[in-house]
Amino acid sequence: MVNITVGIEKCINSLGEKFLKWPHNFFTESDAHSFLYYYIFRSGPKELKLFYPTQNNGEKTVLIHREYPTNFRYHKKDMCLDETTGGRGHYDLVILDPDFIANHNINEVIAQDYKNTCQKDTKNHLIAAIEFKLITKPLSNTLKDEIRKDFEKLSWAVKEKAQARNAYLIIFNRARKEEAFGQEMKKIANDNLDVKCIYIESIRGKNKSHKVLYLNSWENKLRYETHNSSRNT
Repeated sequence: MVNITVGIEKCINSLGEKFLKWPHNFFTESDAHSFLYYYIFRSGPKELKLFYPTQNNGEKTVLIHREYPTNFRYHKKDMCLDETTGGRGHYDLVILDPDFIANHNINEVIAQDYKNTCQKDTKNHLIAAIEFKLITKPLSNTLKDEIRKDFEKLSWAVKEKAQARNAYLIIFNRARKEEAFGQEMKKIANDNLDVKCIYIESIRGKNKSHKVLYLNSWENKLRYETHNSSRNT
């Protein structure tokens, strides 16, 4: 599992290198999803590229999926867990655990039906849950709040609900330098130590600058260094 985790983080770093060099390859967050999917299948561990059988005869699936649902309900406005009146969320990208696939039927693996097929008591059936944020204009309070909520949701996934072994938040900024926000993120990350965050600024033009900021415990990091870059764990 450690080797797979390192492999995932190497692929995230390949994505980060692409953003550092070519930030305008990314028009939307979906572009980042697509590039990471590509890097995993191009250079990720072989275990992530295989088809895995479910309990259904002949039904197989891959490990990587977009918009995978949470196995818990919550209120998004105030970030309060509530299995009675809350709604489900989704992760931008997940990597399923092969053992989870092998021990469940295809509908349970897909987990769209919360009442009948979602495995709410199955622990760590995701190797990783990943969220993305792309900042393309001066950072608003609304987007800051979304980032804070992503930290909380991913922390629940690892800690309170034990849905995922690893949780990653990937934040790319190609708009402008955000020095104060870096300090804010450090405080949020300290409150959500189970979430591994990478924040990369790649600013072009007159105020050109680059920054790489790691938050919480990563197995693998970029070797990228400039006098403007910042690395923190």
